[in-house]
Amino acid sequence: MRVTDALTLHDDRALAPMRELQRRIEGLSGEVPMRWRVEPRFGYGTRTTHLSRRAGVPVAAAGSDALAVCAWDAGEPRIAGDAIGGTFHTAPGGSALIALPFAHQEPLVLPARAECDARLEDTCTACAAGQPNAPRPAGGASRSCAACRP
Repeated sequence: MRVTDALTLHDDRALAPMRELQRRIEGLSGEVPMRWRVEPRFGYGTRTTHLSRRAGVPVAAAGSDALAVCAWDAGEPRIAGDAIGGTFHTAPGGSALIALPFAHQEPLVLPARAECDARLEDTCTACAAGQPNAPRPAGGASRSCAACRP
């Protein structure tokens, strides 16, 4: 298996408070049982963290800070005590993705997998979705990548 970690920006036009930590797990050979766990702490552990679900997605919050735990092909995220976690198996050619978008004093945006893949690969959302040169939404997180630029 191969694990790739990246700290990505939700918007490449500004260093906004919205950031995202991503972990992609790719199966290379054999089958490997995997277990993951996130124990969010805010204010270096000095603030109380509240865990809940928003739109079915586990979210940790403390005051104006919020962190979502988005998982694709990485098992169903479960809230247990003060943590969020899941289990899954890797297989050759398979790919799981866990994204932790974080927001400070602004709305928490729950991304689609294509958006996360695009930021992880440093491509645009359209290319990550297999639609290069597709029109980009105005003001959205999509951006042109080298494959789409004239």
